Amino acid sequence: MAHNELAKQADQYLVAANPPLLEWFLDDGLCVELPVPRKQRQLRVAYSVEATDVPCE
Repeated sequence: MAHNELAKQADQYLVAANPPLLEWFLDDGLCVELPVPRKQRQLRVAYSVEATDVPCE
């Protein structure tokens, strides 16, 4: 149901100068800054292909 509403009013949510979805992020009263320990992150990206033969009948 929410998907249909978004599709009907996509301009209101995505094109407006400050779309309503972003107002929460721009409201200082709703934002809280929390101290978190710094981390180093390493990402490994892998790609594989598997071939399967299927008999034709």
